[in-house]
Amino acid sequence: MGFPNVVLHKQFYGDTSRNIDLSATVPPKRYLARNVTATCSWDLGFRNQSRLCHACRAGHRREGLNRCSKCPDDVQNYALILLGVVVIVGGIVFIAGTAIKSAGKRDLSESVQKILINYLQVATLARAFPLRWPPALQALFEFQGAISTIGDHLVNPDCVATSSSDAELFYAKQLGFAMVPPITVAVSFLFWYSYGATKGPPFFKKRTQVQRGENQLPTPKDKFVVTVGAMLYFIFPTLVKQAFSLFDCKNIGGMLYLQASLEEECFTGQHSVMLLLLGIPQFVGFVVGLPVLLLFFLKRNRAKLQTHAVLSRYGLFYGAYKEERYFWELVIVLRKIFIVGISVFGPSLGPRHQAQLTLLVLLVCICLEVYGGPFRTETSRHHILPKLEFSSLIVEWLTMWSGLVMFTSLDKGTTDSVEILTVIVILINVCMFLWLILMLGRECVNENKESGAAQTVINIGNRVGRLHLRRKIQSMGARMSFGRSRGDVEMTPRVIDREELDWSVPMNPLMVRGEMKNDGETGAESPPSGPVGI
Repeated sequence: MGFPNVVLHKQFYGDTSRNIDLSATVPPKRYLARNVTATCSWDLGFRNQSRLCHACRAGHRREGLNRCSKCPDDVQNYALILLGVVVIVGGIVFIAGTAIKSAGKRDLSESVQKILINYLQVATLARAFPLRWPPALQALFEFQGAISTIGDHLVNPDCVATSSSDAELFYAKQLGFAMVPPITVAVSFLFWYSYGATKGPPFFKKRTQVQRGENQLPTPKDKFVVTVGAMLYFIFPTLVKQAFSLFDCKNIGGMLYLQASLEEECFTGQHSVMLLLLGIPQFVGFVVGLPVLLLFFLKRNRAKLQTHAVLSRYGLFYGAYKEERYFWELVIVLRKIFIVGISVFGPSLGPRHQAQLTLLVLLVCICLEVYGGPFRTETSRHHILPKLEFSSLIVEWLTMWSGLVMFTSLDKGTTDSVEILTVIVILINVCMFLWLILMLGRECVNENKESGAAQTVINIGNRVGRLHLRRKIQSMGARMSFGRSRGDVEMTPRVIDREELDWSVPMNPLMVRGEMKNDGETGAESPPSGPVGI
């Protein structure tokens, strides 16, 4: 139950300018054996008589790990949820649409887009670290998460939920996120199956020899695979976080309680059932299964990665990398899994050790990027890819390092360095984001110009070809017939239709005469010496 804290009374209940980890304090031993009706900070949104003052009171919702914020009114809340749904659907459509457009090709814009999404997905995880981030940085991390993955950044149903406890609400959200992949597969299949049935070719029709050409468009089945892959790529960090959250328990007074709801005891009763129904399947299916499935498909098609069919379906995951680095997407996936795991389970290590471990993971990723050299640099424009990836990793490392310095500075009571570092972190993240957006826009424009120029050349070529054929037909149609009467040569032009034309090669009269002589034939009529009409 909630308990009074004498030593940190001002920090927990009186001083609202600092973000304090309420769950980091264990009740004094004299309070463990009996119920204590303590008063939690009502102004900060915590509920009285809740374990470690962790639960939010009525009219408030969970914000981050250990904070509560006031819910907006009903109209604003539903408007925010609707806005969040629109943003999420728009992001999914954009990513899936660009992936389908680039299917079968190696568009540079798609590679830049992937680097942008990877950067935002990792950068937004910083908000889960209890490093006393200033409000401006918290807002920055919320924005990065809202446009890079599906989560509670925009769509947070806490304020409209009718669950009787925080644990039930947590389990309901777990079920909702777990159903996103199968629903995505079902909806995508129905859409592309219907598309193939109405516009063709049919969904299950095998590729013919002609359809295997390099210039052919993707089939509905290709687009289905690309849509599912893009969706899973977009939601993967959230799936990993939700799977880990079911195993995240906190030791309080010698007992384990679910971190998401400290009123829920771990590994007993309802929690054990949810572990069997949701926790283990999510971990096996999403955290382990999706990377293994990706590696399986890539290795199975290792010898056919350059073909149009494989590139159309799986090019999203290897198209930007060198042929010998086709597996590099697994390195990116492992980076996300490790950092998500540290953000979920790391608080038990303490904020400093948690941040230091994350810095170590990012440093390893930087070294792998430098020495691995995974990106294809076949043209001068492709040289921007390793620069963007390396710069994004450096920005993520500097962000986490700055958070650790700010946490230490607040412990010492100094705020000048915190303000300076806050401005620096915002500037480098905003500059990195704008740089990626500009490069993405530039490559999209260049690719559109190239495709437009190519189409223009094709159209001009077709027009020139048709004009040349028309003139040839007209010249051949002006057929001359010659008659001889009274010693005069009368030339009567006759225009004939295209159907009357004989497109076979005319026989050479001289060759005919030579053949006749060689055969010893005599008396054959010789061809006319004058012009021959056509």
